[in-house]
Amino acid sequence: MSSCIPTYGEYKPSGIEWLGEIPKHWSTSQLKWITPVKRGASPRPIDDMKYFDVSGEYAWVRISDVSSSNVYLETTEERLSDLGSSLSVKIEPGELFLSIAGSVGKACISKIKACIHDGFVYFPLFIGNKKWLYYIFDAKLPFGGLGKLGTQLNLNTDTVGSIYLPLPPNDELDSISLFLDRETAKIDELIQKQERLIELIEENRSATIDHVVLNCNDGTQSKWGMKKIKYLLKRNGIVRGPFGGDLKKETFVNSGVKVYEQKNAIYQDCNLGDSFISEEKFQGMHRFEVIADDYLMSCSGTIGKIYRVPANAAKGIINQALMIIRFNETLSKSYLDWVLAANFFKSQILDNSQGGAMKNLVGIDIFKGISLPVPPLSEQRKIATLLEKKMGTFDRLASKAKQSVELLKERRASLISSAVTGKIDVRELA
Repeated sequence: MSSCIPTYGEYKPSGIEWLGEIPKHWSTSQLKWITPVKRGASPRPIDDMKYFDVSGEYAWVRISDVSSSNVYLETTEERLSDLGSSLSVKIEPGELFLSIAGSVGKACISKIKACIHDGFVYFPLFIGNKKWLYYIFDAKLPFGGLGKLGTQLNLNTDTVGSIYLPLPPNDELDSISLFLDRETAKIDELIQKQERLIELIEENRSATIDHVVLNCNDGTQSKWGMKKIKYLLKRNGIVRGPFGGDLKKETFVNSGVKVYEQKNAIYQDCNLGDSFISEEKFQGMHRFEVIADDYLMSCSGTIGKIYRVPANAAKGIINQALMIIRFNETLSKSYLDWVLAANFFKSQILDNSQGGAMKNLVGIDIFKGISLPVPPLSEQRKIATLLEKKMGTFDRLASKAKQSVELLKERRASLISSAVTGKIDVRELA
């Protein structure tokens, strides 16, 4: 869209790398000369319940609350007591604050009375257009040269205060904000539609896997019957990760034998993680060793995520958050991959687990009692081939939708950066 928006008549060098040239009548200033940059604070120790009260006047802002917000902070998971809020930093509705830890560089405008901890900075004397300043931070350009965006970006009150800002006249600040409000809302709506489409594709994908695995060609369900997992395992076919003193903090070394973690199963990637034990320590832990074609299952917290270990996986053992599952030859690996991805299998895992939103697997014996459909091997091969073909269609649709989301996000970012740096003139369009 920015290609058909007019530019200003005259420009001048700003002397600031991320800004480049700016309209001739604009000026620049470091943020610290516009407003002090102050840091939040936390009551200590933060896990002391006397600092919290569900009916407290002030909400308690955590990094996760900001990460899940878009422009405005409208709710938080916790609230502070009068004592807790007196030991933190209070912000009122309409105040803008910036994350300098966790989701580093994420800005938010509060719509509620809230308290921020020292992972945030705020701008107590900024009297200009808050939405415009939000868009400056949202463009991410001011952070260039300060570090890599994410947890490696090093921000504090000094680095934030040293950021140079472009300063249009006040009426243009309002025009830029109004224009971006309208245009980003349009793009955000398109992004939401594509993300909903991705959700629908995934729902249909899962339903198709369930239908094909559980139904014969004639439509009758589980004609070949169900068998409990305990009858489908190799000898000693389930191994739960080591507990207690087997993997103490001092056990780990900088390099050596890999320790597979929960995220390997969750993200289905054996290359994740940087935990290692020595070869000497490994010698006494062979029963926890990971080998090719093992299934690693997350068995605490986010349970039921499962991943088949590839042939080129690094030598290693599992930690206490994982379980190794080794099936016998009754089931082919290509068929198993689909069965273990099916909703009916995941629902049995959850139904036999305990806890709240973060469940914990009850135990190996209960897991062995979960049932799987076991057709003849010839049928298994047909099912695997059919699902591979069907999933290819779903994967192509999802990939196209995800690509659309990325392109829309790039378009949104480009539009914001062009508007706040004066590369386009939106005065008439606002």
